[in-house]
Amino acid sequence: MVARGFVVWAPDRRGSGRPGVISLTIEDQAPLTSGAKAAGRFGKQDFVYLPDQDVNRCPAGSLLPRHMTVVERGMALHRYWDRAGCSGCNIKARCTPAVERKVTRWEPAETLWRGDGR
Repeated sequence: MVARGFVVWAPDRRGSGRPGVISLTIEDQAPLTSGAKAAGRFGKQDFVYLPDQDVNRCPAGSLLPRHMTVVERGMALHRYWDRAGCSGCNIKARCTPAVERKVTRWEPAETLWRGDGR
């Protein structure tokens, strides 16, 4: 399981000599800059990704299934939520002021969480 991390977009510094090449690296520790955390609510790190089911488990224990995938900057981003689960949740106020909480996962990060090394 990968600890929290973040993506760094930077010019290639490995000396490949290819102008305009952008390197993508995953740093070990990301700063906790979540607006939800700052407001006293659960942050993204409180949601556990379960790769065998392709769902996220929220702090209340509900499973958030994948509803959509979007591509941004060439990366597939999967979005997970469960409106029905959120509507009856007794800790919803500690999670989101919206109708439901949506969690986004970046596909290569999920590949790392599965442990297949890609």
